[in-house]
Amino acid sequence: MPEATWWRNVTIALVALGICCAAAFIATTPADGQLGWHRGLLLLGGTAGLWAALSLPFVLRTYRRDAALRAGEGVRAQWVLTPSEWERFVREESARPAAPETPANLVSLRRQVPAEGLTVLIGTDGVIVGAEYHHLLPGIGRLRARGPFWSAGSPARLEYRLVVTDANDALVDRVLRIPVAEQAEAAARSLVSP
Repeated sequence: MPEATWWRNVTIALVALGICCAAAFIATTPADGQLGWHRGLLLLGGTAGLWAALSLPFVLRTYRRDAALRAGEGVRAQWVLTPSEWERFVREESARPAAPETPANLVSLRRQVPAEGLTVLIGTDGVIVGAEYHHLLPGIGRLRARGPFWSAGSPARLEYRLVVTDANDALVDRVLRIPVAEQAEAAARSLVSP
């Protein structure tokens, strides 16, 4: 299941829980005028539902972008990584020294690759690596994506430099390093900005 679908489902479930808890909190009146532990739990559930309701528009936007890219809308390139290509990529990424000039990769390295491989989709406004969707357009905060840039290796990589301006106008550097399957190197190179 794509992560965006999972987060959508969890968020909608929390909103429903919050509505139920809020209704139960309002409908119950303690006999002795004191807040019982059950009303405290209802208040906690209602608060979780409120936070989920506030995040729902952002979660749904990510879900819609993920679903559209998976349906082929705005796809600029796609390929399937073999398990051995993914393992080499994870090995090289894990060996990369942590330094400010080389920020950690936002692509999760913990996943197991199925025998049929790991699908990578490069779109105009996002990137999918397996179940993960990564934004390339502004969302919350001010995000600017630079790239993609070509990085040699085994396998080669496309890199997007993501610069986010946080609430204090401080720049936060992030990077998406995406492994390129050997049979897709020509298609991936065509995406690189001159």
